[in-house]
Amino acid sequence: MKRLFLYTILLSAFGVFGQRPINDTCSKAMLIKLGPANFGIGTFWSDSVSIDSGTIQIGEYFHSSLVSAGNDKKSIWFKFYLPARRGVNIELKQTANAIGVTDCGFTTFFGNQCLPTSIMATAAKITTLNQFGSSFHPCMDPGWYMIQVSSKARAMGKVYIKVTTSFPYTHFGVTDAKYDATDSACYLGNQIVGKGGFNSQYKDFELGCYTIKDSTEYFYAMGSKYARFTQSAWFVFQANGHSDNAWFGIEGYNYYMGSGDTIAHRLYAGDCRGGGGIKIMDSAFTDMGSGSRCYSYYGALNFNKPCTFDSGKYYTIQLLFHKDEQRIVRLTLSDATSKYDVKNNHKPVSGQVYDMGVLTSNKAQTGGFSCGSKIKYNTCGNSNPTSNVKIPGYNYRYNLSNWFKFSLN
Repeated sequence: MKRLFLYTILLSAFGVFGQRPINDTCSKAMLIKLGPANFGIGTFWSDSVSIDSGTIQIGEYFHSSLVSAGNDKKSIWFKFYLPARRGVNIELKQTANAIGVTDCGFTTFFGNQCLPTSIMATAAKITTLNQFGSSFHPCMDPGWYMIQVSSKARAMGKVYIKVTTSFPYTHFGVTDAKYDATDSACYLGNQIVGKGGFNSQYKDFELGCYTIKDSTEYFYAMGSKYARFTQSAWFVFQANGHSDNAWFGIEGYNYYMGSGDTIAHRLYAGDCRGGGGIKIMDSAFTDMGSGSRCYSYYGALNFNKPCTFDSGKYYTIQLLFHKDEQRIVRLTLSDATSKYDVKNNHKPVSGQVYDMGVLTSNKAQTGGFSCGSKIKYNTCGNSNPTSNVKIPGYNYRYNLSNWFKFSLN
């Protein structure tokens, strides 16, 4: 008779408290998938979970606003991952109106450590709510986030989490992502590259809330650390004329580049703004690790592009920085193009030789060379041979040429 009585009590207890939620503990937090590779932009939902039989763990942290509201008696857990910065809105909802509005709330933590700490709650940037509702931040850092949903003991019903993601630069007040999107690329004009002589222009921009659109922007050539470089800035320029030697440099604003300043770039033909088609021309990264540098600090990292840009054409530069960079950076676009090249007079052929006319006295003609002067672009029999011109007695070959003609009176 005693055994039957105990068995009845156990069944009754199970009926009252029910089965514990599958995400009752931090280590079993329910994953909220944010689209393909978690790069999705839009709204994403968790499954609905009954909080009826939720418990708490020894040492579990509760935000003071939840404690003061009495919403620290049971909890369930959710988590999601951001591969790059995003604006994030987190909303706690219920499937019905069974739970009082102020009987349930949530805290967000930055990281996936169990159990998370108060420091992790502060780092998440999302304000804790001691009731149903939503909390938003326009620029949340890449990484794991844990969401602790906690309630009063009397809360009975199903709850779920709604996560809405967006690009940081779409929100008012985000000032450190000005050139993040291709459509908002910084236009450097058409008065630098191929203008003639030396010309230069710089643009300062602040890192801290730049991002990438998706995994297609990863710079896989960096090896295992590629996923850390998720701040991307875009720039566009138009060549004024054929360029002899252009280069762009990246440097710190009032600080020197150092061993931690690895930077990647891609160079495209075309204008990325307005959905314009662009085609990759070149890409590289500069690794300033201890094994890849001569000095501890640098004034600027320069990428030289000789004989690359054609007159009137548009070009796009994409720069990639480490996710943790939060400094002002300067991009400088420079160009040195000959002013004195005798245009289209690079072959000893009628119509392609500069005619100085009939000389009746001394006459000076200023000339010069450019990328267009290369003999390999203007081969012409033995005069401009494909092997360039070798002068007897010298161990090198000349590879640039301009041709002139004149008559004597």
